[in-house]
Amino acid sequence: MRTQGDYKQTNQLLENILFIYEDSLSYECNIFEADDAILSYDENQFSRTFFLALNRFINVLGKKGCYRSALEFNKFLVKLNPYQDPVGGLLTLDYNSISCKNFDYLMKFPNKFGKQYYKDDKYSLIYMPNYLYSVALCKFYKLTEDENVGISQYAGVTQEDFDRALAADIDPCEQNHNVNLLQAILLYPRVIREIINVNEYSKSTLQLGGDKFTNWQKKSFKDILKHEFLDSKHEYLYPCLNLNNNNDIEGLNKVIEIYVERSKLIWKHNKVTLWVKACLGMILNQIEQGFNYEEFIEKMFTAEFKYKVPFEMSRYKGMLKSNFSDHVDRIDFANIPDVQQGGVQNPEMQGYNPINPNSGLLNLIFGSLLPWNHLAPSQNNQNNQNNQDDDEESLPSDVEIHDEEYYD
Repeated sequence: MRTQGDYKQTNQLLENILFIYEDSLSYECNIFEADDAILSYDENQFSRTFFLALNRFINVLGKKGCYRSALEFNKFLVKLNPYQDPVGGLLTLDYNSISCKNFDYLMKFPNKFGKQYYKDDKYSLIYMPNYLYSVALCKFYKLTEDENVGISQYAGVTQEDFDRALAADIDPCEQNHNVNLLQAILLYPRVIREIINVNEYSKSTLQLGGDKFTNWQKKSFKDILKHEFLDSKHEYLYPCLNLNNNNDIEGLNKVIEIYVERSKLIWKHNKVTLWVKACLGMILNQIEQGFNYEEFIEKMFTAEFKYKVPFEMSRYKGMLKSNFSDHVDRIDFANIPDVQQGGVQNPEMQGYNPINPNSGLLNLIFGSLLPWNHLAPSQNNQNNQNNQDDDEESLPSDVEIHDEEYYD
């Protein structure tokens, strides 16, 4: 149903599935209260179906604009198994929090998650690229809720902000939005580059003004994207990420891909565009004034960060980016390749699946009733169609052709 674009029917089917599961829960089920009530994803096929149905339902709720409901179902999905997170609930919770403007919850969540489930103050999600960027963004949105806040306040990046962003031992959750975004860009420049590209910031005509904005902060995104800083190609081997092997690196890269795909819309705002240019321009100004970025990265590879991600990133390696995208590839059931021709459809016979005329009378009768099967047009019919096409081409351009039988 999703691949055909029938989201109403998709939503109904998912609601039916979730109702069956809810009706199956016993009265003693305390998944909402107990910390140790964990549902295993690999336990049986019914557990997997439950996780996947919740994942799909959250996506449909987002398409319907029910962001608060999507967040509450997202919390429940994470709660079912926070230690394995089998379908990536932690990769969408930040997006749903910002979408429903629950900023306070998101700002506290990364640190609270580590303390609640891993019982250690050193564990947090804040240095995962999606949370570092999203926490910065939610602080920005919370600040700009006040219409009286001007550009100099929400995009007034200072030297002090930059200096604080260089420190690994700070608590990002306690910093302002500028420090968070500066640190996010410094640690993960690939993310901001892809956000700029996917939202086509380079087409923006917005300009920063005032004495506080200088040099690269005033340049266009087209010029900014050419800077060598955004071409930095190094693995993010920071000790705070708990990367132990190539699988963890691939998992981290998949988290970045999913974040850009899932969260691109919440970065598409004029004020956000100005803010990104102010922070990114500040970093480029510092590089121009002598800041050695490569040396900074080398220090980060051995730095003592305040927090550490409590799990291995390899668990996200197999996630499909398409499961987190608003774009769904449609399947045209009326144009399925003919298997008998090696999966390649005859270009002269597209739009129908020919029935074998030698398959017998009953097979012909029942086969012709199926909507995806069609009889091949005869040569006479083809000639008639060609003549009709010639007639249509000879008509004036303002005459419309409506062949109801054809569309039926």
